Amino acid sequence: MKQKYNPDPVLVVREHLRSLVPCRPARSGRHERGSILLDANENAFGTPGGLCYNRYPDPSADELRTAIAGMLGLDASAVIAGNGSDEIIDLLFRACCEPGKDEAAVITPSYGMYGILAAIHGAGTVEIPLDRRFDLDLDRTLDLLARRTRLKLLFLCSPNNPTGNLLSADAVTALAAAFQGITVVDEAYIDFASGPGLLGALGAHSRLFLIRTLSKAWGLAGIRVGFGIGDPRLVRILNRIRLPYNLGTPAQTAALHAMHHADDKERMIGAIIAERNRLAAALQRSASVRHVYPSDANFILIRTGDADALHAYLRGRGIVVRNRSRLPGCGNCLRISVGTPAENDALLRCLNDWEDLP
Repeated sequence: MKQKYNPDPVLVVREHLRSLVPCRPARSGRHERGSILLDANENAFGTPGGLCYNRYPDPSADELRTAIAGMLGLDASAVIAGNGSDEIIDLLFRACCEPGKDEAAVITPSYGMYGILAAIHGAGTVEIPLDRRFDLDLDRTLDLLARRTRLKLLFLCSPNNPTGNLLSADAVTALAAAFQGITVVDEAYIDFASGPGLLGALGAHSRLFLIRTLSKAWGLAGIRVGFGIGDPRLVRILNRIRLPYNLGTPAQTAALHAMHHADDKERMIGAIIAERNRLAAALQRSASVRHVYPSDANFILIRTGDADALHAYLRGRGIVVRNRSRLPGCGNCLRISVGTPAENDALLRCLNDWEDLP
């Protein structure tokens, strides 16, 4: 691809949004202690049941974004917090893709929400097949991107879901340097990976944008907090189009509480990786498993002789795994999340019982 390097990622944004005046909440930042708050039409008498959620949350999640930025060694201006990472993906589509005109490129197989959100926003989808090792074919990808003039977003997931592998960092940064749109790398599972991710590449690639989440390693799937990391100029645009109060007070409070206990998170990651390795080794010995794919995530993809039948059998025994057989390159594949030792033992016992069936 012939490179026409443009260091300003905002030029990828839909033109009418670049000067958009955002909604201004009644208050910005944290509530002033001791103030009489009569500006936002809240219920001053409290919350039924004695809870204290009668005041609107910090609309910019400043304390949370500052904590995330400090954890990553960044300035808070490079971080946007969202209602799960899906909201960050949605914001990127809203910011960059003209409905009915623009396109997004997605790797296959990968996380399905990229394509679903593209369809919701009226953006075309260009699929980029991964190679036999579920990695990027750089030359093929560069050629494909060069031939599509309306591409605004490229979505890569690393470690990839459902395959579990890290994508080649050299290939990803080569794409970020050459592609004229925004290269989005979803690093939801990076805490479980053997590599460090692409945080260190942000300074050299202004159109590289990372997405992370507190749902996986931090164990906060129930509160829905994700965040995007990128050039502050692009982050400012995303904040302009973000809905006000997108993160409620319980979510912000729970996220900050967890981040103050990062040692617990590191212990859990260690336990999950140990169980992942133990489970993978046991699955490789199972007669019903044809192949166990290497994983840098908190799940394992396996290929079986009959995924539909095994999936139904496990469900009947009270064990729910994900059937990924309909995805490209994933015929007869099941994705298994790493559970507790007891849960993993129960899975292995069921596999043994399945193999003993007549």
